[in-house]
Amino acid sequence: MRQSGLKPALLTAAFVLLLTSQAAVAGSARFAGFPKSVKNYIDLRHKVESELPKLSAKANAEQIAQHRTRLAEALRAARPNARQGDIFTPEVSKEFKQVLRAATRKKSVKDAVREGNPTTEGNPAKIKLAVNAQYPVDEPVSTVPPAVLLELPELPEVLKYCFVGTSLVLLDAQSNLIIDYIPNATA
Repeated sequence: MRQSGLKPALLTAAFVLLLTSQAAVAGSARFAGFPKSVKNYIDLRHKVESELPKLSAKANAEQIAQHRTRLAEALRAARPNARQGDIFTPEVSKEFKQVLRAATRKKSVKDAVREGNPTTEGNPAKIKLAVNAQYPVDEPVSTVPPAVLLELPELPEVLKYCFVGTSLVLLDAQSNLIIDYIPNATA
């Protein structure tokens, strides 16, 4: 009798494992290509930065600003033909939009997206989004709510997601360079 009771339990466990592994495979297919595009940018970035003079640990604000400018200029020169959609490809953008639009249906997330967003903080100036453009240092930078970050691919430390209006921006936090963006990501 005991063996017959084990058989359904084993079959159930095997079925659950199969479903779990299928879900993991489906989840790994999500945002396909994005991690590789980010890695390619980071590899290029490391190469570019290694060719610049090192920033001293005792650097003052002016020296840090100069280094940021040099890094941005060198990155632009290394990616002269960069355009919107290089990293956030159409397929990847579609996945991001699905996640972001579902998340921003919740009032708390929608409110959090507006916080620090330069187009909703009473700021009449419009930030013109362009790949390889400098994000204005005097404009606020929004943060992406933690609940949303958990749904998005993790980024290397030097990159971050932020919102400008309804667009999701991939920003190089050290050079303050817009790497790519998804227009109307939450609209």
